[in-house]
Amino acid sequence: MVAVLATLVVASLVHTHFTLQGLRALGAAISPADAWATAKGDLAGLGPAFGAVIALALLIGFLVAGLARRYVKWPRPIAFGLGGGAALLTALWLMHWSFEITPIGSARSWAGFLSLGVAGALGGVLFALLSRPRTA
Repeated sequence: MVAVLATLVVASLVHTHFTLQGLRALGAAISPADAWATAKGDLAGLGPAFGAVIALALLIGFLVAGLARRYVKWPRPIAFGLGGGAALLTALWLMHWSFEITPIGSARSWAGFLSLGVAGALGGVLFALLSRPRTA
C-alpha cells in the first residue's frame, strides 16, 4: 500500500509539473502558491481513479517481477523497480490504446511518459525495500 501511495504522489507531482510547464510555455504566470494549490488539487482529483490504476498495475508488475527473480537473480530493488516502471508505462499505454486518448495529460510527451515510468520504478524500489523477501 505504501508503494501505491508513493507512486501516486510522485506521479501526481509529475503530472502537475508537466501541466504547469505547458501553461508557462504559453505565457501564463503561475505563482508558487498557485502551483502548490494545483498540486494538491491534482492529487485529490487523480487519487481515486489513477490510484486504482496504479494499484492494479503494480500488483501485476510485482507478480511478474517476483516470478522473474526465480530465473534472473537480480537484487530485489532492481527487479521490483523495473517491474513497477514497466507496469505503469504499460498501464498508460493500454489506456491510450483502449480509449484513443491519453487520460493522464502529462503522458502526452515522451518526457512526461517516461517520468511517470520513473514514478512506478520508485514505487517498486520502495516495495522491495519495505517488504520481506519470500523464502522458499
